[in-house]
Amino acid sequence: MAQGAFYKFIREFTKPYNLAFIIFWLLFLFIWGYLWQDGQLFGKAWWFDTLGHAVFGFFGAFTLLYLLRVYAIKGIFVFAGRVFLSVFIIAIITILGVFWEAGELFWDLTLQLDYFNWIAKAQKDSIDTTADILTNTGFAFFAMLFYGLYNKWYEKYYPNEYEKEEITKMKTKIARFSKDIRKQRRRYFKKEMKPALKELVENIKEKTKRT
Repeated sequence: MAQGAFYKFIREFTKPYNLAFIIFWLLFLFIWGYLWQDGQLFGKAWWFDTLGHAVFGFFGAFTLLYLLRVYAIKGIFVFAGRVFLSVFIIAIITILGVFWEAGELFWDLTLQLDYFNWIAKAQKDSIDTTADILTNTGFAFFAMLFYGLYNKWYEKYYPNEYEKEEITKMKTKIARFSKDIRKQRRRYFKKEMKPALKELVENIKEKTKRT
């Protein structure tokens, strides 16, 4: 079983789109991690860092969109619709950005100060931190706006393909509802019917003994 799960993971890992995203984010980490350098606020290095946050916000949103549509679309996102999905993705990018800034603050106050003082600080001041978070959120919003406009365009110029996707989503919803109904039936049987049947059997046994 574990071996089958491992091979399944490898198959998913080597899918073209998955590999493309992995390569992209490895390049991102190299460019805005290894090649990152300190710089004055609003200087060239600072704008380069801001560009990194813009790339993270925009393409991070699309990466989450891809992962949710491919691997989690059978869940709540099918029922909630595109608006909820977009808001959810923007919120996740914002939260990740906040955690990243918290990590930079920890680096500056602890690791860089005590152990790695020859390496540049990650943050300039509160303006830099606020700008980074707003850049992440803003470009995630632009990514989801682009996603919404693309869907409108796709629905208008390719109605047949769009209809096929909608039918697939409806089938997914029906399958989900069917699964939930089966769960509810099992719970009802376990909670209500099973004790009632047990009591009925005991009553029959008791009456049999009397006769």
